[in-house]
Amino acid sequence: MDFENKIRLFITIAFFIVASSNSYVLKAQCTQNNIVVAKYELRDINGNPFTITDNYQIGQAVTGELWVNLGGTTTNGYNLFMTYDIYRNGVLTQSQQKDCLFSGIQIAQNVFVRVRDVTWNWGDKFDIKNIFMTWDTGTAQAGTTCPQDQRVANAQCYSNPEGFTAVLPLYPNFTFSSVCNFTGAVNFTNNTTGGVSPYKYKWNFGGAGSSTQTDPTTQKNPIFTFAQPGNYNVSLTVTDNINTITTVTKTISIPNIISISAVINPTQINGSTGNIDVSVTGGTASYTYLWTYPNGSTRTTEDISLLAKGTYSLLVTDAKGCTQTAQFTVNDLLTPNFTYAPTLCNTRIQFTNTTAGGTPPVTYTYSWDFDNNGISDSNLANPVNDFPNSGTFPITLTVNDGVSTTTIEKDIFIDPNLGIIVDIFPTKKDDSSGMIYTNVSGGTEPYIYSWTGPDGYTSTSKDIFNLRDGTYTLVVTDSNGCQQTEEYTLDIATILGFNLAKFQLLAQKSKILINWEVTNEKENCVYEIERSNGNAKAFSIIGTVRGDGAKSTPSNYSFVDQSYPLYEDKFYYRITQNSSLEVSYSPVKMVEKQDFLKPQGSWQVFPNPCSECKIFLTKTENENPSIVRLELLNSYQILQTKDLILDDSGVIDLNAVFGSIPKGLSILKIEWGAKIETLKLIGVN
Repeated sequence: MDFENKIRLFITIAFFIVASSNSYVLKAQCTQNNIVVAKYELRDINGNPFTITDNYQIGQAVTGELWVNLGGTTTNGYNLFMTYDIYRNGVLTQSQQKDCLFSGIQIAQNVFVRVRDVTWNWGDKFDIKNIFMTWDTGTAQAGTTCPQDQRVANAQCYSNPEGFTAVLPLYPNFTFSSVCNFTGAVNFTNNTTGGVSPYKYKWNFGGAGSSTQTDPTTQKNPIFTFAQPGNYNVSLTVTDNINTITTVTKTISIPNIISISAVINPTQINGSTGNIDVSVTGGTASYTYLWTYPNGSTRTTEDISLLAKGTYSLLVTDAKGCTQTAQFTVNDLLTPNFTYAPTLCNTRIQFTNTTAGGTPPVTYTYSWDFDNNGISDSNLANPVNDFPNSGTFPITLTVNDGVSTTTIEKDIFIDPNLGIIVDIFPTKKDDSSGMIYTNVSGGTEPYIYSWTGPDGYTSTSKDIFNLRDGTYTLVVTDSNGCQQTEEYTLDIATILGFNLAKFQLLAQKSKILINWEVTNEKENCVYEIERSNGNAKAFSIIGTVRGDGAKSTPSNYSFVDQSYPLYEDKFYYRITQNSSLEVSYSPVKMVEKQDFLKPQGSWQVFPNPCSECKIFLTKTENENPSIVRLELLNSYQILQTKDLILDDSGVIDLNAVFGSIPKGLSILKIEWGAKIETLKLIGVN
């Protein structure tokens, strides 16, 4: 080797030694640069280039590969030895990395070839710096490789301290978030990676608006206000520093405000029968529910039931964490009801409304139907109504609370014993002169009598005499102005001509007992029992009893009537005495069906009604209770309760026990041993 070549080889070896120990050799020191680095690229673990469809998120750890593209003016290099430093986000993470490429083969140029495996986080800036390469020139020598201790004299080199950024494909990407309970403003977060920064951005907000500004500071993460909720196809177009242009489009959903509605069913008063059925719209399904009860307990179901009266709070959370609250109140069920009591007159009834419940603020309106004809008779809360007579009447009360309407119907019973009771007893003086006697009870004495009859007949007497045939009407008025009217048609020919000592009617459950006694009778007498249904105008024979024969001593007779019609309320009876010489009639007696229901109990009250007198209770059966409990009730309210020791007389002075008995109807409840009985008291003091 001549001297000149020895000098050249020495300089090359010295340069290599220096470059190998110091990667900061300036590019000018490698004047050949016959082979250069064009660019680096990061690829996936399989060596495939990344694409826009890869679903990597910013910060996600990635294992992939580093690839290089070589260029230059020569095509006869081989055994390429490369050293470099790796920087991630501007920080040196791997120093003096060494790789041997194209061992024993010709260097490939203008194509990407794999360098090594590398790891990074998606979105990192991945730089290759302080690059230094050497290679052999000429025809590739099989079986040779790096390192450079095998280098021939014509070795070449390349250096680049500034290096390259390993490029990913330009990858536009963004996320978005809108505030809860729609205001229209949506925040967009730009996550673009790849390409070569800096970037320029262009947004299209699904036809609702666009942005063509290119200032990265204002357009990278815009806030756009949409006019209304809905689905929008938002596009982001990114242009990098080498004019690569890529667009990504995403559909964003802007939900309505969470809205909560409910159907609320009230609870029965003092019960737990209410429920709340909610419906939720808006927000982003699915929803979670948190109920808070009035007592502080919680539930997580959508709907709740078995609820007592009170306010229930609901928190609804949607899939994005947006929330909405609501409160619902379960009210008592609108429950119409009433009590009733007679006023001074037995058929004049005072109604007291006891309606409860309803939807606040409660303002009740009322409709009363007293005669069961479907027409409102009063709109008052507590009306008074005059009924035509005593008996049972269906009463309908309809109440509206401003939200709903509810109707209740129940029967009231007007006891005929509460007011004036008039009994008429007709007889005759002779065949042309009749007489009518009256018996009046109930009401408040003294009574005023007003009679009218045929041919302008009038009288203010209790009993009237010297009457002719015809219809007579009596109006009895008590001291409170209460009245009772009775009408009787007198037929003197039908009034009994025989002497009655006794004529009684006794109602016992399903039969009526008829008893009469005559002081004397003629031979071959037959007694015909006649009944008129509903009034005293249409008598018919229902049975006969043969007399004992001519005698001047009293005779007692009886008959049992079990054939009366069930559809009538009143029955009138008379006795006809038939003999071979004449036909005579008894006075007319009346019995009411409600008398059949009177209890045949162990106790009796006398006298009853009572005015300014003591009321006594006497036991009628042969029993000897030691302790008796008395409970006095008036208008469905307990007034007093007393426990007594009964003495041998079996008589209790109720005035001594309870004081003055209240005016009107009272109920006396008697308990002795295992037995219970109730009696009606009519106080008229």
